Amino acid sequence: MIARKPHTPLPFRHLSEVQTDATDQPFIALIPGELAPLHRLDLPAALRDRVRGQVARAQLESLLQRDLDDLDIRLGNAESADAALVTDAESAAGWRRALEPVASQVRALLPDYLSLPGRPGTWILKMDPDDSRLLARLGPEDGFSASLAPALLQLASTLRREGPPQCVELAGPVPADLERFLADAKLPVSREGAAGSVGPGPAELAFDLCRDPVAERAELASQIRAWRLPTAAMLLGLLTLCCALWLDSARATDEARALRAASTDLARTTFIPSGPILDLRLQVGREIARRQQLRSDDGQGDQGLEMLQTAAQTLNDLGIAVHRLQVDRSGSLLIEAKVADFSALDALIAALGRPGVATRLIDSSSESGQGVHARIALTPATLSTDQTGVRP
Repeated sequence: MIARKPHTPLPFRHLSEVQTDATDQPFIALIPGELAPLHRLDLPAALRDRVRGQVARAQLESLLQRDLDDLDIRLGNAESADAALVTDAESAAGWRRALEPVASQVRALLPDYLSLPGRPGTWILKMDPDDSRLLARLGPEDGFSASLAPALLQLASTLRREGPPQCVELAGPVPADLERFLADAKLPVSREGAAGSVGPGPAELAFDLCRDPVAERAELASQIRAWRLPTAAMLLGLLTLCCALWLDSARATDEARALRAASTDLARTTFIPSGPILDLRLQVGREIARRQQLRSDDGQGDQGLEMLQTAAQTLNDLGIAVHRLQVDRSGSLLIEAKVADFSALDALIAALGRPGVATRLIDSSSESGQGVHARIALTPATLSTDQTGVRP
């Protein structure tokens, strides 16, 4: 197994040192924590990012009792969800400008107290030897920097509000006043000095002030503008498709309406000469059943129905345009059809003829270029000419 190289934390440099001590190595820049305090919030875990930001701003307005337009606000991530870092927006912009010459080396810009790791139930305290300031990290969602006297007051306030921590880790020299405070509070103290051995993690980097909110919004707007034309083209395509579907639907509706009208006219001519037509299929079915019953009563029903079915099948197979198809009470079938020419008419008459059926051409007429219009009568052989009821 290949051993992993241990992670080396990035060095910290105060912003004032960056101006005088140029470096080619990556580092994390620090500003005084008093200029960017961390505020505790009460944000429900179920809130989405945008709504969470709105609720956080409302709570900060109530907490700070001031307008937030000139402030730079950074919300914590999942590990520090109920905390917000607040600083002056103009000052934050000035810090970012100061870091522009070494922008390629700067990995983050944080208040100095976030150089300490945040552990649940643990206070991490470190004296800054240069200016006698105390850096305090009181968990993932709390921390501050201040000179020793106000820092001790803030520690006492936190102790009264939240109770004692499980452990207090001390790094660096410990002044007598801090020793006395910890002893009076009877807090468990660890002096191993390992607080600075771990670099900032995701909880701390969520408050990175190097990220310019205005620039991020401008970049997002630029990305949205880049997608504007493809999105408009896609919407136009969808609109065109919808219009085409609507036209096809309207055309299909018109064709269905025309087919219903033609079916109604045929039913009116052949089966239902009078009275309202409410259910075409039902009424035509009943009329056919009635006529079949009448035919069966006089012994001609089966033969007449069979003749109608055979003739209809023949006309359909030959692709003949039928204008009228009528069965009279005697069982004779009258066909008015249009064919291409007289040869086609002879072929139709021959095709309609079969044993037990008399086929007779009643009349025919021809118009130039319009084909031949003919009336043909099919009569069961058992009927006499006087019984057919078919008249030329």
